[in-house]
Amino acid sequence: MAWEKLSTTVLTGTADEIDSGTIDARINLFATLFIKDSGTANLKLQFNDVTTTTYATRYNENNSSDTTQDTQASIRLYQTGSGTNIERYVTMFISNIGSKEKLVTAQVNEMTATGAGTAPLSVSVSGKWESGTNSITSIQAINDAAGSFAADSALVVYGSVE
Repeated sequence: MAWEKLSTTVLTGTADEIDSGTIDARINLFATLFIKDSGTANLKLQFNDVTTTTYATRYNENNSSDTTQDTQASIRLYQTGSGTNIERYVTMFISNIGSKEKLVTAQVNEMTATGAGTAPLSVSVSGKWESGTNSITSIQAINDAAGSFAADSALVVYGSVE
């Protein structure tokens, strides 16, 4: 499968949202996020600016047992209590078939300290969005904590070339 870059958004200052802008509705999407926290930030995912409780998440932290969150306003992409000024790298594959629920598989790595003496934290995520018949045409990384996303945080979205 070949991929085409659809969008790149890089923050130039602090913000509570990174938005892809309008993207082509492709059957398969791949996205990467690099997030630098300014203070404490909770990284969550939404599509098409939809904030209603049409999302569900299953995740595990550091390969522990699964936790589920049903009927949510976003998909959770962060480690519980990971601290302040964290750097996160996220990779996501998204199934974007118009008539189906949108399925998300994501892997999150969080750096809480520098140096080889501290292993990164990890979060494995399976999520979905009940969108009716709407395809994903924009992606939002959002923060709902007291801090924000710092400058140089970035969202890059690729779409499959059918």
